[in-house]
Amino acid sequence: MVGTGLRGVSNNTPVAEVIRLILESENRPMSVMELTERLKDAWGRNLPCNPYDDCCIVYKIAAGVLQCEASFENVEGGRPPVVSRINPDDEPVAVSPGMRFEGINQIKDDVKNIMLTLPH
Repeated sequence: MVGTGLRGVSNNTPVAEVIRLILESENRPMSVMELTERLKDAWGRNLPCNPYDDCCIVYKIAAGVLQCEASFENVEGGRPPVVSRINPDDEPVAVSPGMRFEGINQIKDDVKNIMLTLPH
């Protein structure tokens, strides 16, 4: 699309592929928030089938599908954000690719600051 620097990207290009192309073209770690904005510019403003916060779905795709390396240096405390479970007797759980969207949405402000890079 025009202005993104990504050739051949269209609304039919899978979101995971656009994320990979953005990270490759930048060749540097990017925050989930920055990556989300670049994705919207490249792919379009409406991410497909996304009832959740855009940053959360970008984190899930990048970390889960592309297995990006995540750095939490920019997150408060420098550690993965923690989400409390529904059952108060359960231990809190740190953000991970396998976490459900509901949990990630609880800490979406922290998720925006996670830095992602493609695996080496």
